[in-house]
Amino acid sequence: GDGKFSVMNSQSLPRLLTRNQSTCFDPRHCWCLPSEYERATAKKEAPATSPEAFLDEEEDLRSPMAACDFAERFEAITVMPQGWSVGDPVGWTAERLSKVHQLTKDVLEKYHGDPARVSLT
Repeated sequence: GDGKFSVMNSQSLPRLLTRNQSTCFDPRHCWCLPSEYERATAKKEAPATSPEAFLDEEEDLRSPMAACDFAERFEAITVMPQGWSVGDPVGWTAERLSKVHQLTKDVLEKYHGDPARVSLT
């Protein structure tokens, strides 16, 4: 997804799960920033009831800017089936669901996953 500008997402899960988090627009292996950037200021999000996305107020954000060891600390098995082509029907067909179901079963068996903890999103 990072290669095409129209679908670029520098925080996408597939990119974060690789040890080399570089993209076509940034060659850094990790996006760690100096500690001077740990505090960032941004517009405050508006409440869900507001038609506006943001308020005309600023707030300090104290969230991590990058996690270079995210892939090593991510405690899950991640399966991201792909294969949609131009002209394919949009959405989940019975055939696609069957393939994903079988793929999930195979991955759970190979990596000793817990079927009770599977989440398909």
